[in-house]
Amino acid sequence: MNGLSLAMLRRLIPLLLISALGATPAGAFTKQEYKTAVVGVGYSWCLYRSGLMSKAKAQRVGNRYLLRKGLAQQDITAISQTSGFRGRVRAWINSKGGCTRLAKVFMAAIKRRQQQQRRGTEAPSLQESLSDTPFVW
Repeated sequence: MNGLSLAMLRRLIPLLLISALGATPAGAFTKQEYKTAVVGVGYSWCLYRSGLMSKAKAQRVGNRYLLRKGLAQQDITAISQTSGFRGRVRAWINSKGGCTRLAKVFMAAIKRRQQQQRRGTEAPSLQESLSDTPFVW
């Protein structure tokens, strides 16, 4: 067959389809970049789905997270277009207890951060320090 074996064609056809469709294969990214994209897209989807944010705001929050983690905008787009990405995002959301739980965790983290920023530059008193602990004194 003109130097191309059937096995080579089987490997070559999916790559040609991927390049023709414009999607980048998942192997073009590191495992860490892919996982980071799954987490960022998963959180932004849950924030939108739970009704806490509009779609545009949730996307901005997700993009800000991904950019802070070192992913460029074109990388985010390319990773999200890989085959199986949506399934990975769904699996990650389900493994964390669903969208409602993830949205609550996200909002709790925001409240914690706001409380930490309200404290001044001075060291907290002993009572303030102990008020953050889960123990009953």
